[in-house]
Amino acid sequence: MSRGTTVVKRHYRLREDIRFRVVGDEAVVLQLAGSQVMGLNPTGTRILELVEAGQKPEDIVETLTLETEGDPETVRKDVEAFLAELVEQAVLEATESVEPAVLETEV
Repeated sequence: MSRGTTVVKRHYRLREDIRFRVVGDEAVVLQLAGSQVMGLNPTGTRILELVEAGQKPEDIVETLTLETEGDPETVRKDVEAFLAELVEQAVLEATESVEPAVLETEV
């Protein structure tokens, strides 16, 4: 076991000027500063709901994998790409933190 092992974790949150409302199983996102409106499909809506609830990306992947019975690696890639797109579109802010690595041990 190595000492001092850390990992960089990325966290996301809605930007201050973003409002979104769920309509049915889809969402409408409004960027107040730029008066931009964006529509999200049900999966995008669910990801945004989970971000707003404070879930970390790995938790979002786990939740969506369970809810959709999807392939975990495919879900992870799709979630990462969508979160990056929302950062690029100025819907989300990304921050990073350094956390101790959790080492799994076999029992």
